[in-house]
Amino acid sequence: MLVKDKQLPIIHLAVATVHENRLPIFDPTNRPQERKKVMTTPYGNIIVQGRLGQRHKDLLEIVRVIAEKIGKTSDSRLCIIVDLYLLRKKLGKYYSYETLLEFFKDLLRTNIELEIPHLNIGFNPTGQFLESVIPVKDGEKVKLRIEFGKFGTLLYAKDIKIFYDPEPVSKMKHGISKAVARHVLSHANQPNGGWKLDTLIHAVLGKNVKEYEIRKARKRIREEAKMLKSCGIEIIGDRIFLTKKLENTTSVPQKPESVPQKPESVPQKPESVPV
Repeated sequence: MLVKDKQLPIIHLAVATVHENRLPIFDPTNRPQERKKVMTTPYGNIIVQGRLGQRHKDLLEIVRVIAEKIGKTSDSRLCIIVDLYLLRKKLGKYYSYETLLEFFKDLLRTNIELEIPHLNIGFNPTGQFLESVIPVKDGEKVKLRIEFGKFGTLLYAKDIKIFYDPEPVSKMKHGISKAVARHVLSHANQPNGGWKLDTLIHAVLGKNVKEYEIRKARKRIREEAKMLKSCGIEIIGDRIFLTKKLENTTSVPQKPESVPQKPESVPQKPESVPV
């Protein structure tokens, strides 16, 4: 159940966090495979056991943005209410109800372990983004009560928040384009002369990527130059530039428990309706 919190409410959640976008937690594809992934990057180290791709990231970002009610559980995990119809409308034609449930199940079961030396958490966060997703009737509408796991709550609470419109990114055709866009959008500033395209490809695919994979990635990213531009990202030659400044939170991160709703305004978790 949700409990009251004495702090003032915050109206909106951030769409993502810096390390959620920079670490390759989500594979740079729309069709990820079940696997164990171990990677070392300049931003930290990850171990992911399960299946997470860019469509899972689409889902995670959009549920944050469209959350109607935001609160915390009795053990201080982040909890939100979203409208199922609006969620499917925002995600678009690729997401049937059955597909949506499969993506939620992957977010519920995929285990993630992070080591981020420069992020002051005190220990390495481990666990899942979500802990439960429960459909709840609200008159004629169906809402989803989504509880984040301790991992998902902690990463959101401790990391730097970033704000952008997730819809243009979610509408891109290729997962590699989404991954590169999200990496770029995690930066408030850019290097002099922008980023080299191949540098960003290595950042999302890993240092051991093969040459044919790089060629394929270049082609797919260039195909989506128009969509990238709608996100504030421009390709000029072999460089990528951030063309509009983002609203990044660089001060003390907000705690998710500081965004409560009155408990009576949030449907409670039925014990017999798991997803």
